Amino acid sequence: MQIITRKEAREKGLKRYFTGKPCKHGHDEQRKVANNRCLECHRQDSRKRYKDPVKRKQILEKNAEWQLHNKEKVLLIKSRWAKQNKEQVKSASAAYRKYNKEKIKQYAKERNSRPDVAVMNRCNTVARRAGLNKATPSWVNKSEIRKIYTRSADLTKRTGTAYEVDHIIPLQRKDVCGLHVPWNLQVIPATENRRKSNKLIA
Repeated sequence: MQIITRKEAREKGLKRYFTGKPCKHGHDEQRKVANNRCLECHRQDSRKRYKDPVKRKQILEKNAEWQLHNKEKVLLIKSRWAKQNKEQVKSASAAYRKYNKEKIKQYAKERNSRPDVAVMNRCNTVARRAGLNKATPSWVNKSEIRKIYTRSADLTKRTGTAYEVDHIIPLQRKDVCGLHVPWNLQVIPATENRRKSNKLIA
């Protein structure tokens, strides 16, 4: 970290600064420009306050009120944190999906029952079908395509894990468009298909 004085940090409009010297408690950390406090000292004090049930309730209420009145800032902070901690987000999402399968199914069921979502799903289905028809050559053997979809359904039923048919070369990309033909189809887990989306993976 760059060494800078409190005065210089204040002149530059910074909220933190680093002297290169430990605080009185021996923490070699950044300090707050506002009160000259070491960040580690601040964290330890916060942990102590949070252990007190009364103070913890006050902190949570105060945080909830702040988030309610600063929604855009909260979203920005969360988005920035997610970009900086992609692996942690990925791991947490996988763990949530693993232990909340019924909850996710119920949420999807309730969401899909909403009129606006039902209309959107129908529109997507129609668009998808139109895209498949457009990408399917008249000379292709459609029975071979059906076999691949049947294999996907059988795998899902046999393993209990959702499998889907993916286009190796996506049907819709700016640089290339694949065809709906047997040699451009592969059966992969649904989670992998979601991650792949319309990416072209070599």
